[in-house]
Amino acid sequence: METQSTSVIIATNDQILSDRLVRLLREFRTDVVTTSKELWIHVRNEEPDLVIIDHRLTPQSVAVLKRRLVASDIAPDVLELSESGSFRSTDSIPIDTGDESLVAEVFARLHRREAFRKTNLIGRSDALYRIAELILQAAPSTISILIEGESGTGKELVARAIHSNSKVAAGPFIAVNCGSFAEGVLESELFGHERGAFTGATGRRQGVFELSKGGTIFLDEVGELSSGTQVKLLRVLEQREFMRVGGAETITTDARVIAATNKDLARAVEQGKFRQDLFFRLCVVRIDISPLRDRPEDIEPLFWHFFRQLSQEHDIQVPRISRAAMEKLMRYSWPGNVRQLRNFVESLSVLKKDGEINVEDVDEYIIDRGYTNTRLPVIGSPRQDQIGLDLIWSALMALRQEIAALRRELGIAGWSVPFKEVQVDEENHEPLKSYEDQRLPNMEEVEREMIEKALRQAHGNRRRAADILGIGERTLYRRIQKYDLQDVK
Repeated sequence: METQSTSVIIATNDQILSDRLVRLLREFRTDVVTTSKELWIHVRNEEPDLVIIDHRLTPQSVAVLKRRLVASDIAPDVLELSESGSFRSTDSIPIDTGDESLVAEVFARLHRREAFRKTNLIGRSDALYRIAELILQAAPSTISILIEGESGTGKELVARAIHSNSKVAAGPFIAVNCGSFAEGVLESELFGHERGAFTGATGRRQGVFELSKGGTIFLDEVGELSSGTQVKLLRVLEQREFMRVGGAETITTDARVIAATNKDLARAVEQGKFRQDLFFRLCVVRIDISPLRDRPEDIEPLFWHFFRQLSQEHDIQVPRISRAAMEKLMRYSWPGNVRQLRNFVESLSVLKKDGEINVEDVDEYIIDRGYTNTRLPVIGSPRQDQIGLDLIWSALMALRQEIAALRRELGIAGWSVPFKEVQVDEENHEPLKSYEDQRLPNMEEVEREMIEKALRQAHGNRRRAADILGIGERTLYRRIQKYDLQDVK
């Protein structure tokens, strides 16, 4: 990272703080602004890599400023200097953080941004950053790499990032979907064929291993290879040579092979459906791309990235989106992953050419296409970082059904059965307070109570509390901040 070419904007009206930050960040090009209006002018002119915002800058919510920056064409990284002693979110640090820690945080953020820039990956999640780092570490070598992930997660994008950061970046990049060819046709596609090798082979044809010399071959859906093709691919990887179909001439290749699959190849090996030796050859380095539902932090930057792309390609205006609609997008499971999110943005670009995107627009898209309704719990991966609220909602729905069944069995109607214990008059066994006077707690109240109980049970240990609740630590941290439970032990 070239520090002198790195731009940092400091947004604060505290002279002492600005002087301190300018001194600490003297390795970078720094500009100080004192109002949000100045900030936008400098963002347009300087195109900064990082914006540091003092939480006291403006009466306008800093959260609104951060959202606008993320949605802008520049999309700089944003670091908020939050109130002293306050809970630290993923994009903020306390304003009284020590000099050494603050500088380390800035360098870490700029290094992260540089990794995303070099790999062309769009997002801000830790999971995506780890992939970017792994790409940059593995790309300069010639070792084989296996990319695993659900359909639509961007496996080819990762493969292209590896190629563009490799020593053979100037060479060809050829992608082959192994699942889209019949066995005989795929062998011809990979290795080429001689004239007369089969019916219809009227001339010699070069395969991708021959055409991609000095470059990279991307074998997508490699788990679909037949056993015969697996043997031939293994020989190429081990001997770096092959023969065309129907040929006798040995041809050498120096092409790098990157494979991808949406299957669990290790399990396929156990089941005897994939050769173990080929698996080890392909999986020298393994990159696992998490589904989009496991990294909701990436949804908003991807949303704006796709809109900006479409705006440039089709000369359309980038619309506004309500915060409630964006939050709903971030809660949705996205079964089609990044590909589905792009489809959603493309639909909006046609149907919503002006005005603000709202919750109804999100619901209409999801329901019209037969996807899961976001208002119901989403069944996802057990690693899902956002399932806490869904689990609570599922429990409430199950409890509601049980109560309804009990009412029917007892022939009782019209009760609003409370969660808390009802006090009873011991003489006549009548409730001191009628059921009708009591209400069911809303979801936030139930969630807060569950989190508080888990924290007390774990004696304030947040990792243990997250395990008790069955949710991710980061999800728990956000809920603790939301319900002001920082001091619960």
